[in-house]
Amino acid sequence: MNTLIKTLDTYCDIHHIPMSKFGPIHYCKECIQKENNERPKYSLPSEDFLRRRKHVEFMDIGIPQRHINASFDNYNLTYRSQKEVLNTMVDLTNNFKERNYQNLVLIGKEGTGKTHLACAMAKELNEAGISVKFMKSFDLGCLFVENWGNEEFFETEEIEKISSYDLLIVDEYGLYDQKEHHKDYVDKVLLKRYDLNKPTIIISNLKEDELIDTLGFRLWSRLNEDRVTVLEFKWDDYRRANKFV
Repeated sequence: MNTLIKTLDTYCDIHHIPMSKFGPIHYCKECIQKENNERPKYSLPSEDFLRRRKHVEFMDIGIPQRHINASFDNYNLTYRSQKEVLNTMVDLTNNFKERNYQNLVLIGKEGTGKTHLACAMAKELNEAGISVKFMKSFDLGCLFVENWGNEEFFETEEIEKISSYDLLIVDEYGLYDQKEHHKDYVDKVLLKRYDLNKPTIIISNLKEDELIDTLGFRLWSRLNEDRVTVLEFKWDDYRRANKFV
């Protein structure tokens, strides 16, 4: 589920299909595909084309618009303790590029840069040819709950699809996903990825003991079996800190 992609009421003059919108970018999917296919191999793509293509790539990954430009270089180092976490994220990204995978848990208060660094990693890995999917835990659960009774939706196939990515990033675990059956489906995906030996990054505002309790011993034990690194973002909300600097 990607609520950032909107279908507009306007139509492409060439292909007569609805235009799409992602942030400030209005585009026709067919036009982008046609431009890519017809471009001579020796021709350098325009900056505008590259910009639009990158936005489409990041849409497919699921990166939130707020973090489209996130990188390790523009991560806000307000506190000294952030440097160690940043270095670890860079090292893990390089390991992932070498297909040396492991599970990763990012925990800490809101506004400490967890999602920023996860998106920076996702973008770099995408550039390296590693398939990545970013989803908020609630949206992942909604994908299944909202399709109850839909004869064209097959739960097993969707779990297989989400589990097929080289890396899955689940944001806001334990926040809005605790109602109804949302968490049940999220956990099914996590367990399936364990069965397939696929790494997952879990981002949460919970403390480590709270997260373990929410995941449950069975799931936490499996995450640890395939190695898990827990990075704790111990500093305060850097946005609030910068507001008073």
